[in-house]
Amino acid sequence: MTEQEFAAAGFTAELSALDSEWAATMRLADPVAVYRSEQALGGTSLRETLANLPMPRVFIEGGQTEPLAGRDALAAEGVEFRVVPDSGHNVMLDAPDAFVAALR
Repeated sequence: MTEQEFAAAGFTAELSALDSEWAATMRLADPVAVYRSEQALGGTSLRETLANLPMPRVFIEGGQTEPLAGRDALAAEGVEFRVVPDSGHNVMLDAPDAFVAALR
């Protein structure tokens, strides 16, 4: 999909495929910025990027969400996982103090 196609129709299609909480957050993003961010990954998935970064990595997830698919493989690559209880996908909005503590 080209940038123009994504901005015209693809972004709306993506929003309709998301759950309401994530769609409510993502709808605030600019479609062109979303497209360009995805393109900047260079064809690799976020998991691949995370697994291959040459630095310590921490993945913070909300305790009310399903565990990340492929978690064991990423842990085997040295990714540390931290769970913030009483929060969903938007950890930093649901539990900002606990999120900061997890970062520290």
